[in-house]
Amino acid sequence: VSVSSFGPGVALVTRGKNKGIEMIDRDGNVKCALNEVVGKSVDMAMPLWLVSSEEFSFSPFVVFWADKKVGCMDAEGRVVIPPEYSWITYSGKYLMAFKEGDITKMDRVNLLNLLTLEAYITEDGDTLRTCIFDRVGNRLRTFTTVGESMTGWFSEEIIYVGKYTDEKLRCELRTLDN
Repeated sequence: VSVSSFGPGVALVTRGKNKGIEMIDRDGNVKCALNEVVGKSVDMAMPLWLVSSEEFSFSPFVVFWADKKVGCMDAEGRVVIPPEYSWITYSGKYLMAFKEGDITKMDRVNLLNLLTLEAYITEDGDTLRTCIFDRVGNRLRTFTTVGESMTGWFSEEIIYVGKYTDEKLRCELRTLDN
């Protein structure tokens, strides 16, 4: 019924209503059924993009939604980050997952920025918890911002965190160490 792009060497397919989502290889062989791997109903899945200053490309990961939360798996069908987050991005080296900020309150422009620029903007007053993971799912760092905040990848290893102050966006850069 539907098929995604062959992102990380695999595509996501559905065979019909209530049939679930499967991951297939380039020869059409089923690698896994996402519901079985995740252990609950997966509502949607898509290859995760890697956005750099030069180009858009696919990362080696697939993001999926289960119970209105986002998780991440690799191209072998192993869950790297369980579905506990609002969104997940990839820098080329690390994964960043956002928790607490309510993605359902975001308008279309902010959602488009989220999907293309890999930046997350919260509503005023929300608390945004950002977790950094390595490529196999080990949590390396967690930090929190409160208020009208945004965060995303500045480069492969540098994170930007912005907050509106006096109607001006103030940003700081962070590494995994600070």
